[in-house]
Amino acid sequence: MLGTTRLPSGLSQSPTPSSCGAQLLRSVSNVGSLSKMLERGQQLPEAYRWSSSETAAAEDDPAELEDEVVVPVIDLAELDRSDERRKEICEEMRSACREWGAFQVVNHGVPDQVVERARRTSLDLFALPESDKLRAERPPGTLFGYGATRMASFFNRLMWSEAFTMMGSPHNNFEAYARKLCVHSEQDFCKSFEEYDKAMRGLALLITDLILHGLEASEERIHQHIRNFWGMIHMNFYPPCPSPSEAMGLASHTDSSCLTIMHQGSVGGLQVKRGDKWIAIKPVPGAFVIQVGDMLQLMSNNVFHSALHRALVNERFERLSLVYFFTPPPTVSICPIHPSKPLYRCLTWNEYLQVKAKLFMGALDHFLLPE
Repeated sequence: MLGTTRLPSGLSQSPTPSSCGAQLLRSVSNVGSLSKMLERGQQLPEAYRWSSSETAAAEDDPAELEDEVVVPVIDLAELDRSDERRKEICEEMRSACREWGAFQVVNHGVPDQVVERARRTSLDLFALPESDKLRAERPPGTLFGYGATRMASFFNRLMWSEAFTMMGSPHNNFEAYARKLCVHSEQDFCKSFEEYDKAMRGLALLITDLILHGLEASEERIHQHIRNFWGMIHMNFYPPCPSPSEAMGLASHTDSSCLTIMHQGSVGGLQVKRGDKWIAIKPVPGAFVIQVGDMLQLMSNNVFHSALHRALVNERFERLSLVYFFTPPPTVSICPIHPSKPLYRCLTWNEYLQVKAKLFMGALDHFLLPE
């Protein structure tokens, strides 16, 4: 089963963890319980306090308010109206991927009820007692299960979030986790995520196809790259935080995936780095946030750059981000789409994950070809 398959040896430990990273990876901190304790007047623990320079929001800079910058929103409603309209959407996505590494899509065809069922099931999961969630704790060196973010070892402060990851198609492990968690209805749990996984896979294939057409890739190359891609469903839960200006929900990072599709709900917090500014991706009703991942940066030969992003927290409201990672199969070779002047050597997903576990933000540079 993929849910229990260990990744290559480099993933289980980083050679440069922070002082608290190893402890964090051995013991999951239930910030949901901590949030409730702090409602009774306790202070934010020192381990969760980040510097003001690390948590400052774009909105804190008056210059950002003079001319508000908005992440592109792309409407897919008329995608099939004509070949010309399809080309226009491809160009909109190409531009957004070049300038932002991210955009939002609306009128994407994913039913609201499918999204809401998956969100309710996710919230029910995080509301389980800590002892129940720990039955599905993510083992070291693996991708799947419950725990703090896997990049925690690279930081010397804890993040105000909990995470849960499951394998999606073609080898989902929903049933195995339903049994581990002892959820009220295994059937409902599996059905909600199966529906969501199916919808996300369809959307991921569509958007990746459009983006690669924007790179003028041939149908053969597109089919060759994405036909057997895998999906992962990942949930980040951010409970209310009594001191959001001191806390960090998710520290800045890029995703290792090809494409990331996120539903962030009505409570904002996601920010993307553009130049030297953090820009809030404000929730748009019914929209999905699309982010370029490291693998798409490699495939595009640096035409696109993976989105550097982070998540801030809220004093009054909990926040759930429902994430779908669209990734290559573990052992399939991934190369730049246009091979004439490649900047990167070909690699496999497993190989990349090993290196990212060691080098974190320096992982892609490791695969650059000599000039």
